[in-house]
Parts: sequence; C-alpha cells; structure tokens
Amino acid sequence: MTDSAAESPPPTTKNLEPYEGKLRQYIGTSGFPMAFKNYPLAAQLAKSLDMHLYAILPDSRHANVQNVAYEIMRLCPGSVVDTSYPTHGRILDILSQCAFSLFPYRHETTGIGGSARVGVGAQRPVVITNVIRFLDWVTDYKDEFYVIEDPYPTFASAYPVVKQVLEDVRNKRERIPVRTLQDQNWRKVAAQYVQVYRELMAS
Repeated sequence: MTDSAAESPPPTTKNLEPYEGKLRQYIGTSGFPMAFKNYPLAAQLAKSLDMHLYAILPDSRHANVQNVAYEIMRLCPGSVVDTSYPTHGRILDILSQCAFSLFPYRHETTGIGGSARVGVGAQRPVVITNVIRFLDWVTDYKDEFYVIEDPYPTFASAYPVVKQVLEDVRNKRERIPVRTLQDQNWRKVAAQYVQVYRELMAS
C-alpha cells in the first residue's frame, strides 16, 4: 500500500511556520513494520498534534505491513504510508523535510536501532524512547534528543514530549542531533572498524 503522495510530496501548508520544510505538516518515521516499533502510537500522536505521519515502512516477511498501514491510516487519516524500498538518499530527503522524526519503540529487543539512525542523518529533531536500542544516545547524547522516558510508551507518556518538540520547532529552538551525526557518521565509524580489523590482524 503506497499512498500516491509518496511519489509526489503533498502541497505545503502554513500551520507550522516558521519551519519551511516541504513536508512540515508531517511527522516522519521509517523502518520495518515490527510491532515493537509502535507505528500506530506514532499515528495517534501525529493526529493529536493536527499533523500527519509520513511512514516509510518497507514490506517484510517478518511483519504484516498491510495491517500496520491500515492502522496508521485509520488512526491518522491523511498520512502517507510507503511500503516500497526507497533509496537511502530518498529516505533522508523525506525525513529532512518533515517537522521531526518519531521512533516510539517499546523495550523489547536488542540491537542498534538502524532506522532511527537515518533520522539522525536527516538533521531534524528526533524523538526516541529510553530503551536499549538507543542506549548510546540516551547515555552520551541525551541533550540532542527528545526522549520519552517510558520504555513501554503510551499516548499519555509520549504526548508531552511530542508536544514540546512541536513548540520548539515553531519557536526555532529545536534540538538537532548534530554532535551525534559528527561522532557516528558512516565514514567515521567505518574508519574505526578498519582500525580494529588492522589491530586484530597484527596481533
């Protein structure tokens, strides 16, 4: 299920001045549609802010993307659900035009939260939860993120955080994970892995 707006960005509105992103009436998110990623909650939160969700959710045999897409559209009509496999650059372009990115994960699995790291690359505000997938960010870069402290987020625990992000965007005081990107971009991380590999080979 790919909304036609996924190919042609919807027209701009003026409800989120002064930010001028083409998709500034949208909250962005991306990733495989696993249940722990809480995309229906993201849709509820977008609706509560009189916004839409722009969800890039590539189809996966590990999750039912059609059900997730249906829930998103039911909970937040007017949202965009793209179930194709856009290029990395396309995802960055979309998320960089949204007001902010939202990743309200539940504390359920380990890993590094790769989808959310694309949000960092977009250099817009990023909302995360206090879960193990985001442990490095919550530990070392918390001042650059908007953190839902509840590891099992509900609408009640998440709404004050997304409301604050929107207020900050409107008032041009939003937090952008600049230092996080500088420290964790692929070029820098790849160089670190190369160094580790060389040290292992030399030992």
